[in-house]
Amino acid sequence: GTVGEEVTVTAHITVVYPAVERFDFGIDANNVAEGWTGVTVNGKGGKTTVKDLGIEYTAEKGYGFTNPDAVIEGRGEGYEQAGVLPSAVYTDFVLPAGQTFVVDVENGTYQVDLVSGSSYKSTVKATVEGSGISVGNSANSYTIGSVTVEVADGQLTIAFDSTNVSRLD
Repeated sequence: GTVGEEVTVTAHITVVYPAVERFDFGIDANNVAEGWTGVTVNGKGGKTTVKDLGIEYTAEKGYGFTNPDAVIEGRGEGYEQAGVLPSAVYTDFVLPAGQTFVVDVENGTYQVDLVSGSSYKSTVKATVEGSGISVGNSANSYTIGSVTVEVADGQLTIAFDSTNVSRLD
């Protein structure tokens, strides 16, 4: 421009904050992505309760499923997809229908990412702090869905739809 000329500039700025927590939901405690916290459930037909698996919520741990008597199954699947997630995250999943998972966090605003993935077309349906989210994937792929929520009680709550077969990675 020239001296005295007014110029308007538009800038798009993205700030990426580090993840507060990363959970790798699956059936193999030996196949958890590095830097992620594994939440390991029963394989197909397993009958061990959430409490006996050690994945129930406790204040000491600060995360977990809220129903210690629930029996949650999962599956393992072999497919590869280029993307941002390590394969250990998306090659097995849990089936959390009707269950609630909580995480102790400081009050504030959070972006929560849920991963839906399978060798079959599927959808994860949940309510996160009262906000509904539905994340669908096509066969042999995963999809990351995000919702921004406000936590006011020191605990992030994710309630999974009881009428949907969510495949949560």
